[in-house]
Amino acid sequence: MKQLQFKSNINCGGCVSKITPVLKDNEWSVDNKVLTVKTDSLCQSNHCYGRGGRF
Repeated sequence: MKQLQFKSNINCGGCVSKITPVLKDNEWSVDNKVLTVKTDSLCQSNHCYGRGGRF
């Protein structure tokens, strides 16, 4: 399982609710606007495809 980290602008519960459907099959968290995802199906490139289509 890979752990990926992304800088984000996630500030509130509304932002979290928007990304939850996309990341529902992965373990993820947000801390100080850094999104951390533990996954086998996604990668850090802009051109990756996961189980639900383009990420």
